[in-house]
Amino acid sequence: MPMPDQQTLQNLLDYNPLTGMLLWKPRLGQGNRSWNTRYAGKPAFTAVDHKGYQVGAINGTNYRAARVIYKLCHGVDAHQVDHIDGNRLNNRIDNLRAVTGQQNQQNMKRCTRNKSGVTGVSWNTEKNRWDAKITHNKKTILLGRFTDFDEAVATRKQAENEFGFHPNHGRET
Repeated sequence: MPMPDQQTLQNLLDYNPLTGMLLWKPRLGQGNRSWNTRYAGKPAFTAVDHKGYQVGAINGTNYRAARVIYKLCHGVDAHQVDHIDGNRLNNRIDNLRAVTGQQNQQNMKRCTRNKSGVTGVSWNTEKNRWDAKITHNKKTILLGRFTDFDEAVATRKQAENEFGFHPNHGRET
């Protein structure tokens, strides 16, 4: 189901761009008195899903808060919304950007299984070398094998720059 239009969102929700919080607006008309008593002026989209995103429902349909906020502020649906700093609960508009799936992949935190401390750099026991790899356009590219860890890291970072990865890519959290 498509997201409600910007005007509908503006009628339902107040958004504070400094805090990233959504609040329910009072609903007009007869029959909304109990709803207004219970919800009006109170935080909206406060539930957190299994992936750590704030979620809530409008007319019985669940949405992620970041997507609602993006449409509320910009008037367009974003295919994907990236939290630039990686904090899925930070819904300030200056922390949200519309991205493609590939761009979203280029701003990921470091995998918890990573042992080298640097995304895309791993020890190859068979070759007794550091491998530097990067994935671009769904293809993994071996950038080289190195005896020196720092050289492998520098090669990986250079490739990230060349392929347009976000500077936050590979952060710890």
